[in-house]
Parts: sequence; C-alpha cells; structure tokens
Amino acid sequence: MQKYYMFFLEQEVQANYFYKSDILCRFFHSFLTQPYRKDLQEQFRYITRLIEIEDLFRFIENEVPHESSELLSDFKINKADYAIPNQIKQRWVEVEFDSLQRAYIHFFQWLEQFDSCCFIVEKSGHNYGWLSPIKKQALLS
Repeated sequence: MQKYYMFFLEQEVQANYFYKSDILCRFFHSFLTQPYRKDLQEQFRYITRLIEIEDLFRFIENEVPHESSELLSDFKINKADYAIPNQIKQRWVEVEFDSLQRAYIHFFQWLEQFDSCCFIVEKSGHNYGWLSPIKKQALLS
C-alpha cells in the first residue's frame, strides 16, 4: 500500500507554483519528515488553507459513489463525539491505496469536485502533482 497526501493550497500558490511542482514536492516532503521545524510549520500554514471538515464529510457521504465510499469507510465522522479520523487534517488528507490509479479512481477524482486547488504527493516522493490543471480563460472581444 502506498500513502498519498493531498494538500489544500491557497489560489495564489497554485498560480505562482503551477509549473514548479518539484519545488512544492520537496517542500512537502521536508515538512512531513521534519514536522517539528518552526520555519516549515510557518511556511506550511502560509501556503495551505483550512477546509471545513464537516463539509468534506458531507461531500463524501452525498457525492462519492457507493463503491468508492465503501473504501472510504474510515472517513465517516462519529457524530456523537465529533471524532475526526487521523487521516483528515484541517489542511490535508492522507489516504492509502495499492496504486496511484486506484487512488485517482476511488478518491482524487471525486475530491476534485469538492476542491480543485490541491497538490498530491506520494509518500515516497516519486509521484506528485496538481489535482487538476489551471483552466485558462479566453477573452472574448
């Protein structure tokens, strides 16, 4: 099983670093392997943004097809005590799949509808990139 991290980034970061994915990958790898470093923590908080976890759960429950949502059973929120699974943070989500293809089919493609300004990093660092491309706007005259 391979672990994947999906980070929710600020729009400005996507605009400025879309073609500099290798820099973001190195940064996130450093952050994940050295989470105690204050400088990395501050940079991480600056480039990522908070998400409403309850909205994410609601989206998974209502929008993700049943066959995929069965794989995401760990993500169900315990409404009695509002316990949040360890895989979901306020600025990123961790998932494990046996391949990148399965991760995309069963998770990432649905999360793109929830939030498209996300950057994905495989724990090994071999695979990384943006969840979705920047859509160019054509000017009509």
